[in-house]
Amino acid sequence: MEQYIHRWTKLVQKLRTKYLNPVGKICVKIGLSANFMTAISLFFGVVAVYYLFSDHRMFLILGLLHLIADGLDGVIARVSKETIFGKYFDYFTDRLIMVLILLKVGIVLGELYAFVALSVAVLAQIVHIWSKMQSPILFTRTWLLFFMAVQLPIVGYLVTGVGAVYVLARQLQWVVEKHKG
Repeated sequence: MEQYIHRWTKLVQKLRTKYLNPVGKICVKIGLSANFMTAISLFFGVVAVYYLFSDHRMFLILGLLHLIADGLDGVIARVSKETIFGKYFDYFTDRLIMVLILLKVGIVLGELYAFVALSVAVLAQIVHIWSKMQSPILFTRTWLLFFMAVQLPIVGYLVTGVGAVYVLARQLQWVVEKHKG
């Protein structure tokens, strides 16, 4: 399964770089940094979550702008210079949007399982951070946004929860293998 996820991720990164690289170069020329773009991504993401369940069109527009800005921050970083701060800023921005979506789903829809999925996903992220970002991880924020966009919140938090349980199992395997030899 991981090989398919890895291939899919590489394909998306390749396409994103191909189509956003010219825009990234323009951003660097006019002085926009990757960290500034991450901040823009965070803003769009938080405002998109605000509109979740109240104004679907605004949620779609802002969610799309969040994803575009998130894609651009990586492209700008690769065109200019990646930083450790930027890597962590982008990582935590993406995770915060996931957390906010799951919290909103849980609160607005009264879905206990959204909180369970959130807890398991956060635990998997903590293990990933503890491992200095070396352990296996899945990032489900984009899928979560997609399922919110097509108005299938239950599928969104189930995918996140099941993915997080899978990741925890892989992380446990990773820890065992690392300490074997």
